[in-house]
Amino acid sequence: MTLRTRLIRVTIAAYCVLTLPIFFVFLKSEYVRYVAIQTATIWKGKMASVQSAYVGDSITAGGGNWGTPLSAINLAGNGYTVWQIEDQLGKAEEYSPKRLFILAGTNDVLGRRPFNPKEFEKDYARLLDRALKTKAEVYVTLIPLTSRSEANRAIPNANQIIQELSDSRRISTIDLNPTIAPNGTILPNYTVDGVHFTPETYTLWRTKLHDVIEKYEAESGPRE
Repeated sequence: MTLRTRLIRVTIAAYCVLTLPIFFVFLKSEYVRYVAIQTATIWKGKMASVQSAYVGDSITAGGGNWGTPLSAINLAGNGYTVWQIEDQLGKAEEYSPKRLFILAGTNDVLGRRPFNPKEFEKDYARLLDRALKTKAEVYVTLIPLTSRSEANRAIPNANQIIQELSDSRRISTIDLNPTIAPNGTILPNYTVDGVHFTPETYTLWRTKLHDVIEKYEAESGPRE
């Protein structure tokens, strides 16, 4: 065996020793996979574009990578209210997404302050107008009902505002509540804590998003 061959074998062995633990962590840790895929998607998006961008609060953030790897940017953050989510749209625009998905308002109805419909309408109208400036197809998910009675009293009012604002702007909406909360309170199998979703709920949500995208692309012309 030549010296060069021995050096190659030693290098390969060292590489395997160093990288295999990282590889196994990647396989076992959902969070590590999420961070790695999102980082790669960001790099790719800076050079070209992405298929989809997701903005919102912790419910959207919990969807992880969404869609096909390297095709979706998840910019959502825990605790964000409607006016804060507007800031995520500037980041989304950097990746020139074809589609933009929004779920906003959960923390506005769950917050410590009483729900203010007029303030909410003003903030949400500004959010949608900013979203349309991205030139992406915009899709809005209405606020999911929770297990908290006080929040559930405000959510229908908030969703009516969202629906009217979306309709006036020709924005497609998704309503999970007829399925996950048919009696006005989210069913236990769809939530982990009364607010946030189980994996089953995210699967349902992705299916409904796919359906509304197909309907939009089949029936709607280009937005002006």
